[in-house]
Amino acid sequence: MKEKFTAIAAFLVAHRRVVIIAVSAILLILILIFIMLQAPEDGKIARGVSMDDIDLSGMTIDEATEALSVSTYYSGIDSFTIVSGTESVDVTSAEISLGTDTAASAESAYAVGRSSNFFSNAIVCLGARLFGKTVNPSASVDSEKLDAILYDLGVQKNGEMKEAVCTDLSETSVKVTPPTKGQSKDVSAEREEVLSQLEDGNFDQIEVSLPLTDPGALTAEEVYAVVYRPSADAQYQLEGKELYIVDETVGIEADKSEIEQKLSEFNSGNEITLTVTKLVPEKTAASLRDGLFSAELSSYSSTFSTAAANRAFNVSRAAASVNGTILLPGDTFSYNTAIGNPSLENGYKVAPVYENGKTSEGVGGGVCQVSSTIYSAVLYANLEIVERRSHSLTVAYVPKGQDATVAYGSIDFKFKNNTEKPIRIDVTTQGGKCVVKVIGTAPAVAQSVKIENTVVATTEPTVVETNDPTLPQGKRQVTSTGKTGYVVDYVRIVSQNGEVVKTEKLTRSTYKMIPTEVSVGTMATPEPTAAPAAAQPSESTPVESTTPSASPSSNTSAGE
Repeated sequence: MKEKFTAIAAFLVAHRRVVIIAVSAILLILILIFIMLQAPEDGKIARGVSMDDIDLSGMTIDEATEALSVSTYYSGIDSFTIVSGTESVDVTSAEISLGTDTAASAESAYAVGRSSNFFSNAIVCLGARLFGKTVNPSASVDSEKLDAILYDLGVQKNGEMKEAVCTDLSETSVKVTPPTKGQSKDVSAEREEVLSQLEDGNFDQIEVSLPLTDPGALTAEEVYAVVYRPSADAQYQLEGKELYIVDETVGIEADKSEIEQKLSEFNSGNEITLTVTKLVPEKTAASLRDGLFSAELSSYSSTFSTAAANRAFNVSRAAASVNGTILLPGDTFSYNTAIGNPSLENGYKVAPVYENGKTSEGVGGGVCQVSSTIYSAVLYANLEIVERRSHSLTVAYVPKGQDATVAYGSIDFKFKNNTEKPIRIDVTTQGGKCVVKVIGTAPAVAQSVKIENTVVATTEPTVVETNDPTLPQGKRQVTSTGKTGYVVDYVRIVSQNGEVVKTEKLTRSTYKMIPTEVSVGTMATPEPTAAPAAAQPSESTPVESTTPSASPSSNTSAGE
């Protein structure tokens, strides 16, 4: 054994340099592995990182943001001074709303050990784990207020930088004043300087650059842009049911060749005078007002019973909601939008409605009469129908094919103003009549509209019999009157100067057939009861013979 150790020792002595290099390499590899193992866990802040005495080790960004909500890093600062050259300004923390930007601060903490190459990041993380790493919170300020302070300070230092200005001299000439050196309105770089120094803990005097800015020489195109003022058409402006007209703007433009001739003089700091040309817009306020709401494009009326008080109320309420509605050219009218949800909460009442092919009581019964009357008026005004559906059953207040059913949230009636001027929908109710008028501007060429309905198919009501044990045997009583079913096609024919210019096939209307329901009596007829026997007279007592009279009775009533 002694000889073995002696041999090993002799080998190590003989190969000492090689052994030292090998051991050193192994130690270096182990150290590198150890360092690399210090990399922060994926999605979490490195160990040892803290901010404002808050340990953020191993937190996610969201967790760190929440933890930093209690940070008081900037709360103790009352004011500081911003200095640029010989000018300075005192700023209070309150006026710029100085505080901690918790989200940005959490991002800064998360960036520790992630901002360089892998090895460098591992060294940073190892240092943070062994000795701790303190990161100052990011500052949050009201950028607009801080920028205003910085700009005012820059104006004190550099004066106000003025852009080139165009001033009207007459209807055909303008004066152009060249720009001047001074303080630029863009102080974003100086704002970042302030934030950076605050985050570094400088709460006393902060130096910012605020350099003098020279706008430099302008090109002919840039001078042209200073002078150029685009024209703008007059336009309609709709606010609710009120229509306003915004006046047109007359623009101007200069001659580029004249600008080229005077450019050198301008860039030398001298004002120049240029000849300008007016740019008159195509649409003026006067042209928009011309003929506005001066013509009745169409009208249509339907009648309703005032005796059915709730239904009459609903008709009047829906009509009032639509009355006065204005549509600009290209606008689409939605009946559901116009009247809203016809619910009890919105003031509507319970009245008869169609439901599942039958008449029943429901909230808002009667609103479809208004939509149908509007639809009929719109047809005769030659307006574009966007969405319309017929009722499941025929209605009495408009011809077949001219009704428009609605169901809030699912079925709507829509049309578009396809004219070149605004239109107004006037809807009134009085004395059991609903009247719709489409008011607009008379078309350049007078037109007439005709609606032709064609009944394609008719289905007479069948009869459904139901036995009724409460009625006498064989008695028949109508409990529900049926309705005839129809399929109706119709077209809109538009003529100008007596000639047809458009024949438009409109949506088909399909109305269900509803059977007549009859109850048939099945009650059994009672058996007749025998009359009691008459007492036999004695032979000695004469009896007067009488014949009883009977009147036949009948019961043949029928109900509907």
